[in-house]
Amino acid sequence: MNKAILNFDSNNKTKKNHIVPQVYLRYFKKSDQNDINVYDKRIDEIYTSNISNLCSENKLYVIEDNSTDVYMSWEDYYTKNVDNTINSVFNEIIKNAECTINIKPLLDYELRLKIINIISHQMLRTHEKIYSFYDDYPKELDRILENDKVKKYKNRKEIKKIKKLLEQEYVYKSFALPTINNVANNSRIKHTLLNKTWTIFCNNTNIDFVTSDTPVVLYDYKRRKASTKNGIANETTLLAYPISPQYMIVIFPNEFLGGAMRIVNNFGKVLCDNVDIIEFYNSLQFKNSYRQIYARRKEELNYLRSLRSE
Repeated sequence: MNKAILNFDSNNKTKKNHIVPQVYLRYFKKSDQNDINVYDKRIDEIYTSNISNLCSENKLYVIEDNSTDVYMSWEDYYTKNVDNTINSVFNEIIKNAECTINIKPLLDYELRLKIINIISHQMLRTHEKIYSFYDDYPKELDRILENDKVKKYKNRKEIKKIKKLLEQEYVYKSFALPTINNVANNSRIKHTLLNKTWTIFCNNTNIDFVTSDTPVVLYDYKRRKASTKNGIANETTLLAYPISPQYMIVIFPNEFLGGAMRIVNNFGKVLCDNVDIIEFYNSLQFKNSYRQIYARRKEELNYLRSLRSE
């Protein structure tokens, strides 16, 4: 496993921590503006917002202890190791996909490794995943402190004191955030994804691909269910990740459609002229999202809004 290493600048106290990178959302923005259309399914409203106001939460990745002046932000880690790679990776994918004749793989080994780095961190960086780690911490702490070996050397009063110390926010974040990012860098995730069937869906319809605050969709095609809990190693799980209104990376299980998709593996351009296919993948973004879906145009969001009552 390659460990996530945090280099931080204690003077750079950025409060906004991004769940989805702004550089990613800009691929879905309206024309030359920094605005994007939003469907907020919690309040059932469609509106336009500046990208800088979306997909962020104050100090979500910050480890801070005022009593000792400790301040570390994992936002710096994401910026340097993930967000700053997105433009070059996406532009290379789009350039390859726009070629009429491909004599080499669209997604060669090195490019797939870079995509995996972006995807794996994004999967574990969402609001739902981050807070599931935070919420599980007290349960794990109780399990450890109730261990007979701990009780043997510590009395109930000492255990209570230790628990109070470990329940402080900066302590549990110190455990959770490195764990999250070490999982994202796990070599097994890379191996699993590298050995699946990779394609680029090229949208040739008059409907755009949309994205969301949980843009990496894991879809179990046998159970017909999109969920962040679907394992990427499952033989029935496909992964869909839109990178612009025209292009989407789809990683299929090798036995999908009896292995028919292997024909396009890595050379992987699939031309989509069928509106139903685009709407299907857009509906997965809707179902997979935590709260918000994003699009260049409002027409796609109006359609997704109609799914809310279904």
